[in-house]
Amino acid sequence: MPADVGRQVESVVSPASFQKYWKLVQRERAVREFAEGQASLWRRLLSDLPDGSRLLMISHGGIIELGSLAARPQEAPTWGLAVAPLEGVRLSLQGLRWVEGAVLRLPELNGEKTDHPR
Repeated sequence: MPADVGRQVESVVSPASFQKYWKLVQRERAVREFAEGQASLWRRLLSDLPDGSRLLMISHGGIIELGSLAARPQEAPTWGLAVAPLEGVRLSLQGLRWVEGAVLRLPELNGEKTDHPR
């Protein structure tokens, strides 16, 4: 992540959320360009794989949220808190179009929340 984008991402007040990152994407051109670049990179990586394949990408610090917002801007801002450690986002690609997305959260275990500080 470029330093200027990293500073903007770090400025998001805790707890971080997809909505807060969305506001940042809308407000800051460099952040928007980075987010769009991530979604394009993911699309390119997936398009190199056979149909029906899956790709696991592991990241941190807002990268997954920003790329997801660029891939699914119509729904990602409503996904709640940013992903915590061991959580992620599942995105589906059909042809060259992102068609579906969802946050994958840790389940509650024995009635206890598994939320981690974000």
